[in-house]
Amino acid sequence: MNQASLVGADVTDSNLAGANLTAARLHQLQATGANFAGANLSGAEGREANFSNANLADAVLLGADLSGSQLQNSNLTGANLEGANLQGSNLSAAVLRGANLEGANLEGAVFVELAVASDSFIESVPQPAPGGTLAQVDFSKALNLDQEQITYICSQKGIHPACSRNSSGAP
Repeated sequence: MNQASLVGADVTDSNLAGANLTAARLHQLQATGANFAGANLSGAEGREANFSNANLADAVLLGADLSGSQLQNSNLTGANLEGANLQGSNLSAAVLRGANLEGANLEGAVFVELAVASDSFIESVPQPAPGGTLAQVDFSKALNLDQEQITYICSQKGIHPACSRNSSGAP
């Protein structure tokens, strides 16, 4: 499926493990719960795609554009996201252990969601206990992290140069 166009397609719960989707066009793809373990999505264009609860373990996403995508609760363990564009993506509760984030654009990426109360006021969701899905994930070569993201990464025992500036782990 090299260079395939799956724009707007629905592959919910599909098994695409090991698939070659190099340079595929995946804009607005609906892939909730799909299995992309070990798949090659290098250079894929997947803006505003929905990979919620998807398995992307050991997937190759070199230079992939997943800006504005939904990746919450997805498994990105060991994924190669080198040079990927994750700008504005929702990565809340995504498992990133062992992922390569070198050169990944994380500008505006969300690591924790806010809850909206029934009266339409925004409430903070309690912070997960340190050692969760970002523990030991190396963000030191990721691009465009803001101070709020770095503070959260450090509180979750992620790796970033700002985390080591004091012994408490806070930047």
